[in-house]
Amino acid sequence: MTSEQSSLEEHIARLSALKPGTPVTYFRGAKKYRGVFKTWATEGNIRYFVVQVATTGGETRYIPLHQLRDVAVASSKNETLPKYASGRAVTGNIPFVTPLLKGRDVNEFVRRSILDCVILGRVNALRNEIDGVQFASKAGPATFAEGTLQDVLRVREFSSAMSTYRSSVLSIESTGTNDGMDTPVVIFDGAMPFLKHHHAWPLPNRILVLDRTERGFQSAVDTLNQEYVTEAVTDVNLDIGVVPDGIEMVAFQKSRS
Repeated sequence: MTSEQSSLEEHIARLSALKPGTPVTYFRGAKKYRGVFKTWATEGNIRYFVVQVATTGGETRYIPLHQLRDVAVASSKNETLPKYASGRAVTGNIPFVTPLLKGRDVNEFVRRSILDCVILGRVNALRNEIDGVQFASKAGPATFAEGTLQDVLRVREFSSAMSTYRSSVLSIESTGTNDGMDTPVVIFDGAMPFLKHHHAWPLPNRILVLDRTERGFQSAVDTLNQEYVTEAVTDVNLDIGVVPDGIEMVAFQKSRS
């Protein structure tokens, strides 16, 4: 089984757990539509995911399994159906994002909602950094494209209801549980989010970003060092690439036992 097939099967499994009435979005052509999940249906030998897309006439769409990458749970639980089915084109900062993805399908990246990572930190500070600071990527030999981290991270909470997302932000003041989020990567933006919530996210790939001047820095370092001493797998070599100047980095694999 290829990783793409495995990913689709995992996505289908998540959709299979949805309750009728759950708000969803789906793509048809280049447009994104709002809808609610109604039921599963089988016609002949083909199984369909059934979505109601408008209140007038109960208009529905039957989506076969192989097209379910085009379906995602809506970012807002309070989505309401339009009176008539209408889609909206989904756009992205393609010139800025393309060189950063290094060969990945940019259209796929822009139009699919997948939770690639969760970021824990202070929401207002993260919003300012992610959506308010301009960067540039090298679009050509002598040209640059401007953009923000939001163009790459596509944070669900910083996007409109009809936008696609790739990540989610949780406040340091949250309850501390992962709330059923299925994500491969968790980023702790600072010492306090790590100290408060690291027990709630034990298994995904974890990234801890620290500043020597912040409150709780030494406690976070001590906690991380203790995890290394008691849980690190020492016979694994991790390729972390080139570390930028001025950055200290530690990487290790934890035992899952």
